[in-house]
Amino acid sequence: MKKYVLHMDDGDGMKRVFERQYGTKVREAGATLFQAVHPTDALEVVESAPLEPGDRMLAVLDYNMPVMNGMELLQAVRERLRSRGTVIQVVFFSGDSSGENRRAVEAAHERFLEKLDDRAVLDGIVTEFLEAA
Repeated sequence: MKKYVLHMDDGDGMKRVFERQYGTKVREAGATLFQAVHPTDALEVVESAPLEPGDRMLAVLDYNMPVMNGMELLQAVRERLRSRGTVIQVVFFSGDSSGENRRAVEAAHERFLEKLDDRAVLDGIVTEFLEAA
């Protein structure tokens, strides 16, 4: 079983922050980090990744993006992963924590974090994902 972390944020600065915060940790755990700054890039990454049945992916997705929102991106990712037998765990984050976004995510039984306020929670989620058997 291989592990992958997909980080999708339309802010290039957040891409650098995520790499600095988690890149080494992900690679040292033997996992692969994919980053995208546009939803279509994230879908291309998922389609081209060498995923096999039983592989696991942690998707850390911005909720507010151009072209589609985070739930729409998640649906498209899940469609692409379904036939490949990859298990996906999702965490959404956003700088706009309006009740509507949070309710939509929680209704789908996914995690929603504040972009800047919940770093310790995200640290725990990434660590737990990387350490799980």
